[in-house]
Amino acid sequence: MGLNFGVFGSGAVFNLCHGPALSNIKNVKIKSIFDVDKSRAKEAADKWKIDNVVSEHDDIINDDEIDAVIIATPNNLHHELTIKSANKKKHIFCEKPISINLQEANEMIDACNENKVQLQIGFNQRFWSQVQIVKRLLDMNFIGKIHSFRTIYSEKYSVFPAATPYRYILDQSGGATIIDLAIHRIDMIRYLLGEYKSLVAELKHSEIPAKVDDNVHILLNMESGAVGTIASDRYSPAIGDGTDLYGSEGAIHFNTETINPFHAVPLAVYTEKPLSEIPDFLKNNYYPDAWWKEFKGGWITVKPERTNPYQKELQGFCDNISSNKKVFVNGTDGLKALEVVFASYISKNERRWVDFPIPKNTPLNIPKYS
Repeated sequence: MGLNFGVFGSGAVFNLCHGPALSNIKNVKIKSIFDVDKSRAKEAADKWKIDNVVSEHDDIINDDEIDAVIIATPNNLHHELTIKSANKKKHIFCEKPISINLQEANEMIDACNENKVQLQIGFNQRFWSQVQIVKRLLDMNFIGKIHSFRTIYSEKYSVFPAATPYRYILDQSGGATIIDLAIHRIDMIRYLLGEYKSLVAELKHSEIPAKVDDNVHILLNMESGAVGTIASDRYSPAIGDGTDLYGSEGAIHFNTETINPFHAVPLAVYTEKPLSEIPDFLKNNYYPDAWWKEFKGGWITVKPERTNPYQKELQGFCDNISSNKKVFVNGTDGLKALEVVFASYISKNERRWVDFPIPKNTPLNIPKYS
């Protein structure tokens, strides 16, 4: 049975990510698209062979032939569109962040559960091949107990071909760098290492024209006992990308978006285990100095197949809808990431450590920047 999609938002994320992915999935059709800029919606419809450009959100929500929706709008609209779509029994793929309000995020999750529809949040970082390999290694306890980590994700504000500047209009976005860029790594670290326990954060405006957070540093304690940092900025002309995990029996370094002269491969694993204890999917990537020499410990570099994470996340979403299985990145995952954003705002505003969980009635209090 095929799936019919409706789309809210025809900006860069849809045209670069969702449109190409959905067009490559069998038995999937995009039936209708909405955008406040009707000419932009028409252009996307022509490009991706979408039947209908509609003039109102409700034209999609009330269409009984539409099975699922993509929400790729400014963040402040996620709540309303999710609630209305769930109440009409439509499955929902909502771009991150889940919302800009903790109470609303909980309401979105409840509405989807009550209506027995799927809610997947667009955290694409989990779907990179190297991240999946790292997850397998951690689940095997391959590098022992993780004691520390660090990750960076930087991208100049002007490099992404966004259709509108909503990311820097705080009442629409709920924040800038932390909620748009750093939040990807907030989710990824939680996926790999488990729940957060506490944090202290610094957010600054350093460079870009909009007076928003463009320089973010978060120090986090994990429930597991690990401690580490997440750093992100929007002023760096060179895309910054890299994650390090340090364990009692080894270390892992990996990148997702890009590599550079300092990170020559997407994934590298340091271990002193004998070759007999190294899993085949890692062992097969080791090249000795000479073929007769055995592995004596050190770095094993891996260049996994470079697959499109948006393709994989939307393929998974469609497969899970069709098979009535739980989605891979659910509403609770979105809520947990949003809690870190709120905790960071509290830490910045009150200059203190903040413990989890964050009460659902905590108001959005975006720091002021000069």
